[in-house]
Amino acid sequence: MKRPRLLSLFFVLAGIAILCSLGVWQIKRLHWKTAIIDRIEAEYAKNPTEHFLTATELEALGTSKMPLVYGSVRGRFDFSKEIALGPKVHNDQIGYHILTPLRLVDGR
Repeated sequence: MKRPRLLSLFFVLAGIAILCSLGVWQIKRLHWKTAIIDRIEAEYAKNPTEHFLTATELEALGTSKMPLVYGSVRGRFDFSKEIALGPKVHNDQIGYHILTPLRLVDGR
Protein backbone atom coordinates (compact mmCIF):
# COMPACT_ATOMS: atom_id res chain seq x y z
CA MET A 1 0.00 0.00 0.00
CA LYS A 2 2.93 2.39 0.61
CA ARG A 3 4.43 1.98 -2.84
CA PRO A 4 1.63 3.65 -4.85
CA ARG A 5 1.63 6.61 -2.47
CA LEU A 6 5.39 7.11 -2.80
CA LEU A 7 5.20 6.79 -6.58
CA SER A 8 2.33 9.29 -6.83
CA LEU A 9 4.17 11.67 -4.46
CA PHE A 10 7.25 11.45 -6.69
CA PHE A 11 5.23 12.31 -9.81
CA VAL A 12 3.45 15.20 -8.06
CA LEU A 13 6.77 16.68 -6.89
CA ALA A 14 8.35 16.16 -10.33
CA GLY A 15 5.36 17.88 -11.95
CA ILE A 16 5.59 20.84 -9.58
CA ALA A 17 9.32 21.19 -10.28
CA ILE A 18 8.75 21.10 -14.04
CA LEU A 19 5.96 23.67 -13.89
CA CYS A 20 8.03 25.99 -11.67
CA SER A 21 11.00 25.79 -14.05
CA LEU A 22 8.73 26.56 -17.00
CA GLY A 23 7.37 29.58 -15.13
CA VAL A 24 10.89 30.88 -14.47
CA TRP A 25 11.74 30.34 -18.15
CA GLN A 26 8.68 32.37 -19.19
CA ILE A 27 9.69 35.24 -16.90
CA LYS A 28 13.23 35.28 -18.35
CA ARG A 29 11.75 35.21 -21.85
CA LEU A 30 9.45 38.13 -20.96
CA HIS A 31 12.46 40.25 -19.89
CA TRP A 32 14.33 39.30 -23.06
CA LYS A 33 11.39 40.25 -25.30
CA THR A 34 10.80 43.49 -23.40
CA ALA A 35 14.44 44.48 -24.01
CA ILE A 36 14.04 43.78 -27.73
CA ILE A 37 10.85 45.83 -27.93
CA ASP A 38 12.50 48.72 -26.05
CA ARG A 39 15.39 48.66 -28.51
CA ILE A 40 13.01 48.67 -31.48
CA GLU A 41 11.05 51.60 -30.06
CA ALA A 42 14.26 53.54 -29.41
CA GLU A 43 15.35 53.04 -33.03
CA TYR A 44 11.95 54.07 -34.41
CA ALA A 45 12.04 57.21 -32.27
CA LYS A 46 14.94 58.46 -34.42
CA ASN A 47 14.21 60.54 -37.49
CA PRO A 48 15.51 58.49 -40.45
CA THR A 49 15.98 61.54 -42.64
CA GLU A 50 18.41 63.03 -40.10
CA HIS A 51 20.31 59.83 -39.34
CA PHE A 52 22.37 58.82 -42.38
CA LEU A 53 24.17 55.51 -42.02
CA THR A 54 27.83 55.29 -42.97
CA ALA A 55 29.46 52.35 -44.70
CA THR A 56 31.15 51.26 -41.47
CA GLU A 57 27.78 51.20 -39.68
CA LEU A 58 26.34 49.08 -42.48
CA GLU A 59 29.29 46.67 -42.29
CA ALA A 60 28.83 46.39 -38.52
CA LEU A 61 25.22 45.34 -39.11
CA GLY A 62 26.46 42.24 -40.91
CA THR A 63 28.40 41.05 -37.85
CA SER A 64 25.77 42.00 -35.27
CA LYS A 65 23.68 39.28 -33.65
CA MET A 66 20.58 41.43 -33.85
CA PRO A 67 20.95 44.01 -36.60
CA LEU A 68 18.48 46.83 -36.13
CA VAL A 69 19.18 50.38 -37.22
CA TYR A 70 16.61 52.91 -38.34
CA GLY A 71 18.07 55.44 -40.73
CA SER A 72 18.77 56.37 -44.32
CA VAL A 73 21.59 55.80 -46.76
CA ARG A 74 22.82 57.96 -49.61
CA GLY A 75 23.89 56.52 -52.90
CA ARG A 76 22.83 55.40 -56.36
CA PHE A 77 21.42 52.11 -57.54
CA ASP A 78 23.69 50.24 -59.95
CA PHE A 79 21.14 48.80 -62.37
CA SER A 80 23.88 47.25 -64.54
CA LYS A 81 24.58 44.69 -61.79
CA GLU A 82 21.05 43.74 -60.79
CA ILE A 83 20.18 40.09 -60.29
CA ALA A 84 16.85 38.39 -61.00
CA LEU A 85 15.93 35.71 -58.45
CA GLY A 86 13.26 33.32 -59.43
CA PRO A 87 11.07 32.31 -60.86
CA LYS A 88 8.70 33.12 -58.00
CA VAL A 89 4.93 32.62 -57.99
CA HIS A 90 2.68 35.30 -56.50
CA ASN A 91 -1.11 35.31 -57.00
CA ASP A 92 -0.72 32.61 -59.69
CA GLN A 93 1.62 34.88 -61.65
CA ILE A 94 5.22 33.94 -62.37
CA GLY A 95 7.76 36.67 -61.74
CA TYR A 96 11.15 37.46 -60.24
CA HIS A 97 12.62 39.21 -57.24
CA ILE A 98 15.07 41.85 -58.49
CA LEU A 99 18.12 42.60 -56.33
CA THR A 100 19.79 45.89 -57.24
CA PRO A 101 23.02 46.89 -55.48
CA LEU A 102 23.32 50.38 -54.02
CA ARG A 103 26.61 52.19 -54.51
CA LEU A 104 27.15 54.42 -51.48
CA VAL A 105 28.40 57.99 -51.71
CA ASP A 106 31.92 56.91 -50.67
CA GLY A 107 32.06 54.42 -53.56
CA ARG A 108 31.40 51.21 -51.66
